Amino acid sequence: MLLDSEFTERPPTIVHPTQCDITFLNLNKVEDLKIIREVNSPAEVTLQKLDTNMLSARKEAELEKKRRLVAAIKANVSDEGRDLFAHIAKTLEEIQWSGTDIVVMNQVTIRAPYKTANMDGQPDSQAYKYVSKIVEKFNTERSAATSPGGQ
Repeated sequence: MLLDSEFTERPPTIVHPTQCDITFLNLNKVEDLKIIREVNSPAEVTLQKLDTNMLSARKEAELEKKRRLVAAIKANVSDEGRDLFAHIAKTLEEIQWSGTDIVVMNQVTIRAPYKTANMDGQPDSQAYKYVSKIVEKFNTERSAATSPGGQ
């Protein structure tokens, strides 16, 4: 295994002067490690301070996604329902489960089998129209992927 500074750290760019890429490796599974050169001078390694608040917020957001998935599994939601939920959640954060129903922005409810015909809400509202387009696109893509001519 060979690591050098270009692999483990990319310097800041003009566009993002306060950011750089850092790669961490889990060495638990490494069998052979040879140190070719150690960095002795602190001037050679200048890592940016990590924004722990941002990392905590990202961790909490990911945990919330996992909690939603667990809630769906516990409610015996179909794979199609879980996939639709994940698809909508990529665009809209205001989404939750109510039993096996998907509730979006507290304005639109999607019931099994998770088609546009199974949506409840105000059809004239902007939220309903937007969610309807997402559901329709999801089901069209899913049908194309599962059809014999699909990929």
